[in-house]
Amino acid sequence: MPKGMADADAPESGLTDLRADIRELEITASNLRGKGARVLDVLRLRDSVQGRFDALVDRGMDLRPEQTRLETIDNMIRRQGGLLGRELAESGGIEAARAERRPPEDYWWWFVDIEHAQHLRKTAIRYGAIIVGALILILVGNYVLTQLYGLSPLEKQAESYASRGEQLAQQGDLAGAIVEYEAANEVFPSASNYVWLSALYETLGETARAAEALAAAETLVQDRRAIYASLARNHDLLGNLDASEAWAYRLLALDNDYAQAWLYLGAVAEARGNTESAIKFFEEAARLASEQNDNPLYVLARMRMGMLMGGGASGPSGAGF
Repeated sequence: MPKGMADADAPESGLTDLRADIRELEITASNLRGKGARVLDVLRLRDSVQGRFDALVDRGMDLRPEQTRLETIDNMIRRQGGLLGRELAESGGIEAARAERRPPEDYWWWFVDIEHAQHLRKTAIRYGAIIVGALILILVGNYVLTQLYGLSPLEKQAESYASRGEQLAQQGDLAGAIVEYEAANEVFPSASNYVWLSALYETLGETARAAEALAAAETLVQDRRAIYASLARNHDLLGNLDASEAWAYRLLALDNDYAQAWLYLGAVAEARGNTESAIKFFEEAARLASEQNDNPLYVLARMRMGMLMGGGASGPSGAGF
């Protein structure tokens, strides 16, 4: 075969190989869940595709169709940045794989975990500012309503007892907290106070009194989901991880799409040091909150995910009642 003919066939052969690799990458990169260490094969294939692509561009070939397909693949990989890191966790993590591979900086897919964490932090900061603004509006609105209408004297007195009760509970003075919540209910009974009493009695092992307080709460609030969510939260604040987890799962038994339940499960997993599970729970809470247009809960879940992805830790979860 004449030499010129062989040279002319080389770019076409390279293009065929490139397209075959892109097709394989489109299939394997579409869903990284459950791949574990095989995620590295996806990254290595992306390396190969880039090498073939650059070589053909250097030969002057028009690869605009292939470039469009690559951009779609890259978007799929970027969207799964957090998942990619978690899939590699059991095999040493993406940091170890990156250290072994030593990729060039423009091979961004080897740094997608860092990019994902930075995106979470920026999102947390942006939504944090929104939350602060919303809280200011709420506080101003509450102040105006209080000035115009105000709580009744009995409600104010009960609120004062309940506030002291929560402070004592978080300080570990459970007996003192019970006294305050009992006093609040004598003045002005509320489901929130009874739920706190149920959690406190349960913590002290007084199951009969805990059940009585829970029954009283259920007479005031018909939605058991709200009660169970508050119990999960209160036990979280008290440091009762097993109880908080149990009430969160009871809540999910009533409504598997109740976003707060997933948030509390994430808080429990985080407190136990199970970062991978905590991130998954927070991710599910954020997904459901987004679908349900619950922006404050969405932001809280994403912020806690961002803290964990960045190596930080957060405190107890959001409110129930």
